[in-house]
Amino acid sequence: MPKAALVICGAPLARRVGDLADSMVSAGWEIQVVGTPSSASWIDAEVLTNLGVRFDFRTAGQQKSSPTPDVVAVCPATFNTVNKVVGGIADNYATSLICEAIGAGMPVLMAPMVNQKLWGHLQWSASLNALRRANVRLLDPLTGGIDVTPVKSGTGDIVADDFQPSWLLAALGAMLPN
Repeated sequence: MPKAALVICGAPLARRVGDLADSMVSAGWEIQVVGTPSSASWIDAEVLTNLGVRFDFRTAGQQKSSPTPDVVAVCPATFNTVNKVVGGIADNYATSLICEAIGAGMPVLMAPMVNQKLWGHLQWSASLNALRRANVRLLDPLTGGIDVTPVKSGTGDIVADDFQPSWLLAALGAMLPN
């Protein structure tokens, strides 16, 4: 059974974490759900409880509670998280997990949910190019394709509603060694 860390960032697609997790488990994945601090307000409280989303580093003396994943999926990936990861800023458990995965050469998938205003920021294209050089696979949350595009401001809920968990599953499946 393949293992995945599903990292959720604070954007409208985060409210679909229950659907994404259910689809992954139904497809035979063992998952650990990890959230950035800002994702908590986007996730339904019942889903938070049912999935046991992890937000924090373990404390001193606390045993490691989850197995090392085979792949890390960041869905949605925000402007803030992508730029932190590219800059090596591991100031929360989610970004630390992603940075470690990239550093270890583990397969990483990111579905950037970034509006057109931030998409035009001078750092954004450099960050996307850095991710590609690090062999991070990008997934467009609008189409499920690999050519990522900006989300029009104000359409986040529509994008979240239209996102197909099968896109995530197909991309993850393609990343596993045969």
